[in-house]
Parts: sequence; C-alpha cells; structure tokens
Amino acid sequence: MPSKADPSVLGDCGDSISYHSDDESFLGPNPTIASLSLGTTRDFLMKHKEDKSLNIKLPLSNGELIIMKGATQRKWLHSIPKRSSTITGGWTNGGRINITFRKGMEIACTASSMKSKD
Repeated sequence: MPSKADPSVLGDCGDSISYHSDDESFLGPNPTIASLSLGTTRDFLMKHKEDKSLNIKLPLSNGELIIMKGATQRKWLHSIPKRSSTITGGWTNGGRINITFRKGMEIACTASSMKSKD
C-alpha cells in the first residue's frame, strides 16, 4: 500500500523532466513505484547507469500505468523529454498530469524529500 501520492504537471510539449532516479534512501532498498499518466501521450525514457547502450523508450498514453520495482532506481535513470508540437491524444496543448505512488520509509526522511518547493 503506497504511503505517498505525488502529482506533477507538464503544462505543454515544452515541459520536461530530466534524467533521474528516485531517492532510495527515503524509499528503502528496491522500492516499487507506480506512475499513472493522464493527458497527452508522452515518451518515458530509461537509460542504464552503467551500460550506456541500454536505452528504453515507452510512449505513455492517457490512463496508462508504469511500475518500476526491484533494482530499477539503483540501475536506471528515467525522464520525460520535451516533445515536438505533434500531439497524440489528451490535452490539445500537450499537457500531462502524472501521479506517482510510493511507499516511503517511516523512520526517516532525506533532506531532498523535505525541501520546500517555494
């Protein structure tokens, strides 16, 4: 059961999320993360941290759910790149809402998870 649901909005095709992996010091080892995509189809990119030849591209459409588990955060980076003005489905301006479900460790939080977004 997730303890946290984080919404994020990409307002249009020019918005993006850079490559990153989620914070295992807060989530615990080998966390399971579910990510629900709503709105315009956007590419979900993954690249391996060590073997640079391993890359994955998944187009996530409205209502699709991706689950990352096991060593995914330790071994892979993921991102949502900017996209061209060609829109397929969802909002006409390219907008997308993502809701990420995680279960955080209850005993401590990391400094990065406590930062204010002001």
